[in-house]
Amino acid sequence: MSFIKQLMDIQINTTTTITTEQAFDINYTFDEDELCGTLTFGLPYDNVVSADGSIVNYKNLQRYAKVWGYAKMFDSSPGIVETKDLTKYFTGYINKITLTKTKEAYTYTIECFGTLGMANERSVAEWNETVSGISAINLLFERAGLNDEFPPSSIINGLVVDGQQMVINWSGEKLLKDILIKLKEDYGIKVHQQGDGKVRVWDPIIYVNPTEDSKKTVWSFTLGDNIFKIDYGDLTRSINMVTVIFGTGLVNNPHNTATAVDFTNLQLKAASAGKNTTIFDRSLYSNKIVYRRDLTDPSEAYRVAANTLLDYSKSQVIEIKVPFNAEYKITDFILLNDGERYQNTFMQIWHVASSISKDGDVSTTLKCSSSVLGTQPVKFVENYQGITDIRPLQDSGLITSADLQDKTWEGGIIIT
Repeated sequence: MSFIKQLMDIQINTTTTITTEQAFDINYTFDEDELCGTLTFGLPYDNVVSADGSIVNYKNLQRYAKVWGYAKMFDSSPGIVETKDLTKYFTGYINKITLTKTKEAYTYTIECFGTLGMANERSVAEWNETVSGISAINLLFERAGLNDEFPPSSIINGLVVDGQQMVINWSGEKLLKDILIKLKEDYGIKVHQQGDGKVRVWDPIIYVNPTEDSKKTVWSFTLGDNIFKIDYGDLTRSINMVTVIFGTGLVNNPHNTATAVDFTNLQLKAASAGKNTTIFDRSLYSNKIVYRRDLTDPSEAYRVAANTLLDYSKSQVIEIKVPFNAEYKITDFILLNDGERYQNTFMQIWHVASSISKDGDVSTTLKCSSSVLGTQPVKFVENYQGITDIRPLQDSGLITSADLQDKTWEGGIIIT
């Protein structure tokens, strides 16, 4: 039998923070596309006697009051616990409080944002200095007045060498949130605050070329063991490569090709199968051939290939409901076994939603993908020298035009 323990630290006023187990109907969510997590929970709308015998009244809670959430599952009853015995799953502040009264009960609900939610309210002056990589992120927090909340020691550097050397500038944007969104759109750099309060900064290539500071946790899940439910999504769209054969001379001169590859999916499939991606192995590729007689420009053909691949990648998502664990984080990997479709398959977590409810629902839902394309700006996917460009493989001789045009392994034909 498992036992859940949860505590919250709540700032009652500017000088007082209390620890309470009175919170109920706790739900929190973290998503890779968001800067931080959200948390909702209920509190008694009445005087409550705390553990030390003092009287606590939650009626006067105010916006921006700080909140920290802690929880952990135990195999046996741990008795009385303190926050140091649990895992911190949320670090943030109160954004909204609602109250509903009926004859039967008062519903007093607290809604919170992670601390980085302040990015929507902090302005930053235009920046003209030449600063690169993680130093730019640190300076950005300093300029926004959040360096006390996010000192350099709280920043997890997941930038590869090119990202660390990239000079980052901005102009025109005023709010920190807009600047961080612009970093994702212009540079492919993502910024996300975890539940433990730390901020992870990374770029797409980190999934296939991890740095020492960005090594990921891998969680193992097996259907029938620690998976309550699995939703496979669209089963017909498992494609990791799209080849566009283009031009008017398709029959007599079928050598005009533009190909986009989902390298993260390729790497994960290779890792799951124990294979080497430096050797061309057709079993790792799921190719869709697209014929476009109307195209003559290679860059336009590549854009079609990349967009078609992006469309498929967005459907390569599974959703699993598993036992609650406060340690699951965005960008962690899972190793999935379902006894049929997935055997030791690596996937990446991009959405975490957990519930600790008084009705007995204590669980976590993870959305995972074998592709990161759907999480990247479209222009990064469409770029002729972007993250889906297969030409480096062709230049190295790993894969040839003949390999790409071989209809015996195509995933279907689209004639346009």
